[in-house]
Amino acid sequence: MTPQSLLAPLVALSLVASCQIVGETGRSQTAWIPESVLVPMSLQAYEDETGKFPLITSGPEHAMLQRLGARIATASGLTANWEFRLVDGPSVPNAFGLPGG
Repeated sequence: MTPQSLLAPLVALSLVASCQIVGETGRSQTAWIPESVLVPMSLQAYEDETGKFPLITSGPEHAMLQRLGARIATASGLTANWEFRLVDGPSVPNAFGLPGG
């Protein structure tokens, strides 16, 4: 066999090996990055992005975010260490989510 003829079976095998079922939804997904790598990367990205601006830790907007965040966490059914931060940055997206809770 030539190296080119081995390429398709190797790609197919890697796709099958990386497929998994998401417990919360029952849908299948392809996990290219293992969760053991993805979660620390997500936590670092979260700290990096929310650390660029001052945090708003009180007031009506903060209270609304905490209420809404709690509803999202409950609706997700995930047991994660949820945290919701409100940043004082008019040029940043108003919300984003990262893997790992």
